[in-house]
Amino acid sequence: MSLPEATNLIWSDILLEHKQIDFKFFAAKIFIGNAKLIYKDDPTPQNLQKLTKELRELFAKNLNLPTVQEDLKKFYK
Repeated sequence: MSLPEATNLIWSDILLEHKQIDFKFFAAKIFIGNAKLIYKDDPTPQNLQKLTKELRELFAKNLNLPTVQEDLKKFYK
């Protein structure tokens, strides 16, 4: 499964809870929970862009993990 581009709205949809995904990748669960708190304190477009970039980088660095591959399939459902 390929990784969506950084400009794909799926990343912000996940952080803004427009798309609900039950992640198996534990690091993503932790990051997303933390990112939501950070965004709540600073809800600017620049901050959202920074957080979505970091979320994508987390997935990119761990692309070979089975849980990441499983979660990526959920992006397209």
